[in-house]
Amino acid sequence: MSATILEVRNLKKRFTLHETQTSFDAFDNVSLTVRAGSFTGLVGASGAGKSSILKCIYRRYLPSGGNCWFHTTDGEIVDLVTASDQRTLELRRKEIRFVSQFLHTLPRQSARKAVAEPLIQSEITPEDALNQATATLERIGLPQRLWDLPPATFSGGERQLVNMARALIVRPRLLLLDEPTASLDPASTRKMVEEIARLKAEGVALLGVFHDPELMDALAEEKIHVGGGVTWEKA
Repeated sequence: MSATILEVRNLKKRFTLHETQTSFDAFDNVSLTVRAGSFTGLVGASGAGKSSILKCIYRRYLPSGGNCWFHTTDGEIVDLVTASDQRTLELRRKEIRFVSQFLHTLPRQSARKAVAEPLIQSEITPEDALNQATATLERIGLPQRLWDLPPATFSGGERQLVNMARALIVRPRLLLLDEPTASLDPASTRKMVEEIARLKAEGVALLGVFHDPELMDALAEEKIHVGGGVTWEKA
């Protein structure tokens, strides 16, 4: 069996609406395991908390309880629920990446520089980082005419490709995918599927959500059903 990369146990998230002094559970008691070289899919109705689970693992949201044990490349096991902000940021730079439907970059920053940025933060020279960004953008299929333009001018699908490239350029140990193909055309979706297959072959662990159930069935080795009780099944 492949090495365990992420163990989530009894994870929960409760939101409080301070304006109305009310609270609600985004999800409760989620447990799952993600292994190297495999894709685990989160499935369930809209509003079941799938995206919130990913954001809690990545610590965009602070979980309300439970544990997320991440196995690092050097053998350390870090609980992402209780890790310091500094340790969380270190892991984001080097080992855990997140791809969402949305892209936030500096307004005038080119797509190539936006993709190179994670490498530059890892102390790679700007020239090498830009060269690797070029290769990554070419591989995922973003048209060359867009490489030196700001993503703020791009379509939703083109922004998603840049977002994916930013995640892939630092080869992650764990990749979290939140509807990465929602705005892509069929050709770009095929490119994304090819990238996911390549990442699995290289031993990357993937956890994510796809809006297309056929795509989820084709990609996921395991599926976690969220909402109305969390259940697990082989894909």
